[in-house]
Amino acid sequence: MIEARRLLAAVTITLAVASLAAAEDVPARPWSGSAELSYVATSGNTDTRSLGLGGELQFKPAVWTYELGLNYVEAETDGVTSAEKLTARFGASRPISERLEYYARVSYLSDEFAGIDSNVSGDTGVAWKALTGEHHFLDLGTGIGYTSESRTVGANREFATGTLFAKYKYVFSKNAELTDDASYVHDFERSDNWRFLNSVAVIAAINSMFSLKAYYNVVHLNEPVAGFEKSDSTSGVSLVAKF
Repeated sequence: MIEARRLLAAVTITLAVASLAAAEDVPARPWSGSAELSYVATSGNTDTRSLGLGGELQFKPAVWTYELGLNYVEAETDGVTSAEKLTARFGASRPISERLEYYARVSYLSDEFAGIDSNVSGDTGVAWKALTGEHHFLDLGTGIGYTSESRTVGANREFATGTLFAKYKYVFSKNAELTDDASYVHDFERSDNWRFLNSVAVIAAINSMFSLKAYYNVVHLNEPVAGFEKSDSTSGVSLVAKF
């Protein structure tokens, strides 16, 4: 069973990386991205103030779309670094039909706020564009994957996963929008070891390049690391530059 899970993880990673080799005609402007600087307030396992850095890069040469994201949060207490959180993710997707697309993605997480040394996960599945209106946009998706997690306390975790997610966007106007991304991760071996993540943000454009973003994130581990709480929340305001 363990070998099957490792094989599933290897297949997921291979699908995400090997797709880069697809021969496609590159359009004139295939790159886009953003970078942000934020002030962060956390509650739950750690109550402190900190600064955050983040960035996203998207490459769409033709049919395939590739996305890379990085986020870093550093908390300080009395001038001493008390906790750090680093997230890195890579994903590849391509349309199957007008409303359906295939995706594969891998991610890395190191989260001292929750007692996680490292979490490496990969999954693959399909996403459906349920709403594509002028103001309302909704993507619903499901996938299967594998997670390997190293914890600061207690036994490490390795398990096959099933994922459900929803991505919603409401466009108020050409200068403002609200986004809400939620995902549920199920552990097929230990049903109590489920996770839930939700991220809500309101983004308002200042000009053609800069925007202000107010956000609130919640991460819930139903079986947390010993000595840590089940839920961590993060709220803050970011200055976002798009290019």
